[in-house]
Amino acid sequence: MKMPCFPVTLSARTGTREQFLIGETGFMFSRVRQPSPDVVHGSKSELPLTARSVLNAQSGFLDFEGLVEADVRKSADGKRQMGWMLGRSAAGLVSVVITDESECVAQRLIDDLTFAVNEAKRYCASGAVLFVQQESDGKCRCQSALRSVLKVAAIESDLLYKYGDAAELPTWFAYLSPLKE
Repeated sequence: MKMPCFPVTLSARTGTREQFLIGETGFMFSRVRQPSPDVVHGSKSELPLTARSVLNAQSGFLDFEGLVEADVRKSADGKRQMGWMLGRSAAGLVSVVITDESECVAQRLIDDLTFAVNEAKRYCASGAVLFVQQESDGKCRCQSALRSVLKVAAIESDLLYKYGDAAELPTWFAYLSPLKE
């Protein structure tokens, strides 16, 4: 049986938030932890095509479907700099962070990865993924920061790298090629 993918809604009678399942996960938001109204639920939660193909190349992430999505960090002009998504895949729930490379430094990448891991633990997800999206001009501004965090000699675009420092939860990085306009 498929349950509705709307974890939070307003009751017509009371005007207060009701508790609803997050997709078919069996989890519900508690009243205290319900997301703000700018959180997108259900079928609107979609990964960029490149991110989806990178995940589908890994058998555990086949058939990824976004359940909940939120903007975490925005620039002064309102452009999304970091977004978070909880999704389900063949291996279970996955916490995904997509960040742009505009202010790419090693500490920011570690902070973004820590956020993904913390949200994965919060929802008992089986893993966390950090995607770094290249700017549309194709210049690789984030290579040195990624190499220092991952401790590898070279980073290829659109390839999932296992992050070794997060042993308690399987964690991955990927550097995504520019979005096609």
